[in-house]
Amino acid sequence: MQRRVNPLPWKEVSPMDEKVKFIAAVCDGSVSITSLCETFGISRKTGYKWLNRYRQEGPNGLLDRSKSPHTNPNRVSFAEERFILALRKRHPTWGPKKLLVILEKDNPEITWPSASTIGNILQKRGLVKSRKKKREMIARSFPFQGYDHPNAVWCADFKGDFKLKDGIRCYPLTISDGYSRFLL
Repeated sequence: MQRRVNPLPWKEVSPMDEKVKFIAAVCDGSVSITSLCETFGISRKTGYKWLNRYRQEGPNGLLDRSKSPHTNPNRVSFAEERFILALRKRHPTWGPKKLLVILEKDNPEITWPSASTIGNILQKRGLVKSRKKKREMIARSFPFQGYDHPNAVWCADFKGDFKLKDGIRCYPLTISDGYSRFLL
C-alpha cells in the first residue's frame, strides 16, 4: 500500500522563476514598478537592476553573478615577484624575513609585500623545503614520584643567573625534599 505524502503548506519557488515573473509583469506595463517591487518583496533599486540587466543581456542577465571582486588592488606585481625570485635565486638559503629586509634596503621606493606574502610566493614556486615534523617526545618518568620517607631524594633546580637592580648577579638554586617538598 502506497502512503500518501501531504504537500508542504508553502510553495517552493526558485529565484530565477521569480525574476522572470517580475520582468514579465514589468513588460506587461499594467502595474507600476514600485507596486511590483512591493508585491515581489524586493527594493526598487533591485527591481531596476534586474530590469536593466534584462534589457542589456536578455534572460542571461537575470542569472546570479559572483560577488567576488574582479580585481585585487593589493596583488603583488609581476615585477616585484621577479625581484623576489631573483634575490632568492642568488641566496637560496635565505627565508622571507631576510629577503624582505634586503629588498627594502636595496629598493626603499617600492612598497614590498609582507614576509608572509613573500613566503607564499616562494612556496607557490616550489622554492621552500618543508621541514620534517619532529616526533613528540613522551616523558619517560614523572618528575615527582611517590617517595617512601623524607630525605630519600633531594630535588635541585638551578634557575639560571640574572642581574638585580643594584647590579649584583643572582644565582638562585632551590633544593627541596622529594617527599615533603620542603625547601632546604
